[in-house]
Parts: sequence; structure tokens; C-alpha cells
Amino acid sequence: MMGRSHLAFNAASAVVMSSFVHIGGIAYSWPYLLTLLDGHTLITSMLMPSLTQKCIYYILVLFGALLPDIDHPNSILGRRCVLVSNTLHRWCGHRSITHSILGLVLILALCAGLGSLIIAVCGSQGIVFVASSMTMLHLALFSLLFGYALHLLADSLTKEGIPLLWPYKKRYGLIPLVAFRFRVGTWTEHVLLWSFIFCVGVG
Repeated sequence: MMGRSHLAFNAASAVVMSSFVHIGGIAYSWPYLLTLLDGHTLITSMLMPSLTQKCIYYILVLFGALLPDIDHPNSILGRRCVLVSNTLHRWCGHRSITHSILGLVLILALCAGLGSLIIAVCGSQGIVFVASSMTMLHLALFSLLFGYALHLLADSLTKEGIPLLWPYKKRYGLIPLVAFRFRVGTWTEHVLLWSFIFCVGVG
């Protein structure tokens, strides 16, 4: 898929996921909230933590939509991370390690290691993470991995497929028959994508 298509697909999918797991808490109606809390308590105790969680969630799901294509110099992230993009592209080309289970595992390991390092450094300085901060870190990790996985899912619907078991180079698609998949950048991609987004919006 094109970068903008990945962003749109991830955004719509993130809305669906949030409606099931209630990222940022269950959506109560305004009249109900106002019967429970005064305005100041409403903002500080419920709305701000909820909005913060939602912002982290959506921003990282959208970032995850772009991250696997960092191996292409002309991608949205590739143009902004030139050194990383060119290195990956020369080493293994487009749709290789970043479009595989191995790539997903490496991102998980990198993020988990970075999170542990931050916690250790802060601990050495006497800074202790409270439960809400740990919740935010776990949410950030989940959101990035969810966005990344959605990118792989979307690309598996294209005729090119993805090398899911890289370095084994065979490419796989969610639909086994290549004839029933679409080619990147064609009208079929846009029709399928916007039909999905329309259904999500109506739902």
C-alpha cells in the first residue's frame, strides 16, 4: 500500500480496536459525568488521563503504519531518516526484514530494552515510576506493535505479498490466490480502502 493508504487503514482500524478495548477508558456521556464530578475534578481526574492515553495510542498506531516502509528511501519515513533508510535498502531491499515476523520481534525487543533502560536510569536517579506511568509505557508499546502489525496485514493483501518468514524469501499473502489480491497504487486499492473506512465510520 501507499503511505497515505497505510495511515488511513491504521486510523480506521485503531478506531475499531478502541471501541472494543476502550483505550482511555469507557466513553461516558457528558450529562452522566457532570452528575458525578464538578468541572475541575472532571478535567484533572478523568478527562486528561483519558485524552493522554488516546493521544499516545493514535499517534503510535499511525507511526507504526509508516515504520515498516523505512526500508524504502522514497517512503514518508525514508525521506526523513535517510541514513537508516538507505542502509536498509542497500542491505536487503524493500519489503524484506521490516515486513516479517523477525522485524516485528526486533521492534518489540528494541522498545522493551529501551523502556527497561529508561526505568533503570530513572531508578538510579531516585525517580520511581508510578502505576499510571507504567500503564502509559505498556500502552505505547502495544500501540506501536499494533500499528506495525496492521501495516503487514495491509501489505499481505497486495499481489506482491510479504516475506513473513524472512530471511526465507518466499512471499505470503492473506489471500492465498494472487489473482484475488490488488496491486499497489491502483484504483482497486483506493476502492477497497475507502469502502472499509466508510463502513467503520457508519459503524
